[in-house]
Amino acid sequence: GTQYVPNSKGNKYYKRVNYRMGARYAQTAIELKNTTLVEYGLSLGIGFPVGRNYILQNFSMVNIGVEVGQRGTTTNGLIQENFFKATVGFTINDRWFVKPKFD
Repeated sequence: GTQYVPNSKGNKYYKRVNYRMGARYAQTAIELKNTTLVEYGLSLGIGFPVGRNYILQNFSMVNIGVEVGQRGTTTNGLIQENFFKATVGFTINDRWFVKPKFD
């Protein structure tokens, strides 16, 4: 897969949005009638930055993605299915265990 960010240090919000896309192919662990089932899919996603510290790139993200794909085969009397998957995720970027310094 790949990810594109127009300008990660830009001061415009829309330039800091992450655009993602990918493809995958996998042989599953399922074997029926001497046939190993395969799965493949295409995915698209977008990540929205949350927070104001864009200069240090120290912000969290709200990630939204979709995937469409196919699993299985119709050969040897087996079943093939098409699927659609939608995801929402959160990336929390915070500093832990840093002792604050006060004067």
